[in-house]
This record gives sequence, structure tokens and C-alpha cells, in this order.
Amino acid sequence: MRNLEFPYGEGFFETIKTISGHPQFLRSHLLRLTNSAANSAISTPSIDELQVEVRNYLAGNLVSSSAGRLRLTLFCDGEIRMVHEKYQEWLVPARLMSGGSQLDETNSLVGTKSLPYSANISLLDSAHAAGFDDAIRLNSQGEICETAVANLALKINGKWTTPRLESGALPGIIRGALVANSQLLEAQHMGSDLESIEAIYLLSSLKGAQPVAYLDERPLEISEDLTEKLRETILALSID
Repeated sequence: MRNLEFPYGEGFFETIKTISGHPQFLRSHLLRLTNSAANSAISTPSIDELQVEVRNYLAGNLVSSSAGRLRLTLFCDGEIRMVHEKYQEWLVPARLMSGGSQLDETNSLVGTKSLPYSANISLLDSAHAAGFDDAIRLNSQGEICETAVANLALKINGKWTTPRLESGALPGIIRGALVANSQLLEAQHMGSDLESIEAIYLLSSLKGAQPVAYLDERPLEISEDLTEKLRETILALSID
């Protein structure tokens, strides 16, 4: 489901999940946004001021849907734009393909959620056209990084890890929360490790932790107990 189109222009954005009108991990999102802006010499209001703006926007627009997504965009000229819509939670495990477009880990904007976002959307569309939900990206050194729109939690040799940030992976909000909560370890994994992956979760602010049923045509392990445990953990950590 992708109704909330990305705006034209240059800048940075955050996609924030809301539950009954309450933004999840709001402060973490705003910290990432303002850090990205500062590194590009874009002035922003303080995090506290932005928090007030977000909450006022949600209250003023009478947002009360059980699940929603707020797109908060900061353009290079300093303009701030917010758009909210209902969001359909995932209902079934994902299908993931390998062979996504290469990520340039040397790009100055790597690790940020920046506009234009067309390369990510193009990769996502290609995955959908091939019958998959998303695609794994490697960097120029052949390291596993992330997908078009999510971080990765990988079970290899019985251990749960996530690609290290040095690979070019986005410092995702859910990823960071699970690492800080000692539920994931950062590690370096190469493309050759794809064959050894036993299970995968897609991690993002909207998805939370979505299990992956297939990598290409290969079935993966899925634990309903672990999926529920991760859901509960993420929910408990989500309120600032």
C-alpha cells in the first residue's frame, strides 16, 4: 500500500507511525531528522518545538485512526510539511528477493532519509513487479545492507544480527531500539551469506518487525512466538 506519495524537491523526511493519533518513537524520529538537517546546514526548530508542532497537527486534524502514518518533510529551504493518512498493518509474512540495486555507501547522504527518494521507490516497484514485497540491497563491497524501505534482522547460524551501519544501512528507529535493547547484534554479512540465512524480519517504523516467509523462492523459518514478542517489545519502547 503506497498512497502517500513522496513530494518533489530536496530535503529530508520521516515516516512516523501513529496509533489512535499518538506518534510512535516521535523523539527518535525528530532527532534523526534534525541531525540530518544539521549535517546539510539546514536550520530547524528545536526537537521540543517540532514535537509540539507534530502533536498540534495531529490534534488539529482530528487524527484518531487505529493505525496511521505521518510523513514529516523538511525541505532544503526550511519549509516543513506534514501529511497524515490511515495505514493498513501487514497481515501476512513478506516475500523478499535478492539482487536489488547496489547501495553506494560512500554517498554523503547515505544513512539519511533524503529526497528525492525515487531510487528506493523504483526498487520497490521492481520487486512488486516480480511478485515480491521488497528487495535486499548490497553495497559496493558486496555487504548486505538493507532493503528498499526497511532494515534487516537476519538469523544466521542461530544468531540474530543486523547489518552494521558502516555498510550504509539506515540507522532505523526500530533497528536502533532492538539493538539498544540487546535483541540484535550488529554484524558484517556479505552477499555470499544469503544462502545461510535461516530467518528474516523486515524492520521499519511502519512494519515494526514483519517476518519474511520466502527469500527468492526459498522458504524461511517463522516463529509466531518471536513475532509476538517483538511486537510487544516494540510497542513498549515506542512511547517517548
